[in-house]
Amino acid sequence: MRGLTLTLLAAIVPLVAAAMVLGAYLNFASVRNHYLDIVGERLETASHRVAEDAQTALSLGLPLLGQVALADNLAREMGADDVIGSLIVVDAAGLILFADDPLAVGGNLDGRVEPEVVRQTTILSPIGTPAGAVVAGTNDRVVQGAIDTLASDIFRGAGVALSTGLFAIIGLVAFTVRALWGRVTLQGSTKRGQRVPAEVAPLIDRLDAAHAAIGERLRADGAGS
Repeated sequence: MRGLTLTLLAAIVPLVAAAMVLGAYLNFASVRNHYLDIVGERLETASHRVAEDAQTALSLGLPLLGQVALADNLAREMGADDVIGSLIVVDAAGLILFADDPLAVGGNLDGRVEPEVVRQTTILSPIGTPAGAVVAGTNDRVVQGAIDTLASDIFRGAGVALSTGLFAIIGLVAFTVRALWGRVTLQGSTKRGQRVPAEVAPLIDRLDAAHAAIGERLRADGAGS
């Protein structure tokens, strides 16, 4: 009985554990993607607000390079949302005009290390042509911290569920094997007094009765001849 229980557990437990781990990973991947989508929407909202201010100034005849108030706009947007790690205003050629990092001003957007999520909003001139763009990137430390917290919560919950499930499976398998073993080893007596498994005793009685009937018929046929 113990060997059968261990064999069944050795087959069932790895399957259950693998299913729980896979489910936890898929759940984490889904939540992570949803979170990054939300972060992307927040970046897009911030970059869109800055771009609108720049476009309004352009419509009033103020060139993009002369819009020094954009630096204050960038600081305000970054202070309002901690997931924003960088805000950059570039001209149509990709030259950085304003940035959260003063050392980046005058450089080129190409070659910069891209954050986890980036959103870009085009700044249009009064005639509808691209005059530049606002590029928003994530604060990867904050974003990764939130993702790590999500992962910890999901996998901790999966661990608790797995532990509970394993205890339930062990108890169920042990109970089932014990009940099966009890049915297999339960003894009964036939009408002839033979000790056999209780479940087959009625079958043996029917076979004995059939054999006895055949024997009686054979004896009757022999006596008649």
